[in-house]
Amino acid sequence: MSSSAYATRKLAAPAHACFRNDLIVTPPAADSAVQRYQLYDPSSDLGFELGKAEYSLALLFDGHSSHSDIMASALARHRMKISPEKLVQFERKLLNLKLLSSEHTAHKSNLRDPATGITYGPLKEHLLINLVKTNP
Repeated sequence: MSSSAYATRKLAAPAHACFRNDLIVTPPAADSAVQRYQLYDPSSDLGFELGKAEYSLALLFDGHSSHSDIMASALARHRMKISPEKLVQFERKLLNLKLLSSEHTAHKSNLRDPATGITYGPLKEHLLINLVKTNP
């Protein structure tokens, strides 16, 4: 890559994070005392819990909005005042948990533990080694 192409790429608009649309979200029960959203990531077979405010804020990451747009939307829609530092920290945490995707994490989608999702239940009798055998 030439140095001018690299410089042009660096000057391009930064990649904005986007809340993943392939997550399975279970809203909290109406009569539940604790309002927590259950998120399930089918690609990694992991589950997460987010509070109502956290989930509302995570939904504002749409892939197009800048941090200042997200802060303005959070204030207007949800009456949440968030500092830029806290927003960046929250975004970094969601990116590390892979609940958000961005241009920088898109290439990592094929890096997955091959044993994820395997249940050994039916194979237990073949995998377990009897160390001690007793006769009654």
